[in-house]
Amino acid sequence: MSGFAALNSKDGLWVWKDSYVFAFDCRKDKMVAHPMRPDLVGRAILQITDNNGKFIFKELCKAGSQSGGGWVDYVWTKPGDGKASRKLSYAVTADMAFSTGIHIAAGVYDDKLALPELVKLTEQLADPAKYPSH
Repeated sequence: MSGFAALNSKDGLWVWKDSYVFAFDCRKDKMVAHPMRPDLVGRAILQITDNNGKFIFKELCKAGSQSGGGWVDYVWTKPGDGKASRKLSYAVTADMAFSTGIHIAAGVYDDKLALPELVKLTEQLADPAKYPSH
């Protein structure tokens, strides 16, 4: 899994402030890369729940398996904050590093963003004809 080295670096290109990209394999039930939680890499993930009992990675796997990916909101520890916060992550399936079906996700920590607003914005950005240039 050396192809994921860049995703595992907390000082790498895939980390910006408290946002970062992480990768996981739903079929093999394991974290492939996580820059902020190296302790999770190689470990089983599908049983992980947030403070509200949501199976985070089961939901991310389901969202990422949709055509074009999808959003999931859950509670996760915000880097540098040390406490659980609401996080909204977008997951997609990608074929990379000689592996198929790897899921890639990234998210933002926000208490106010509404999931339907993010879905609408994502749909617009996926098809620029749906929104005006000004």
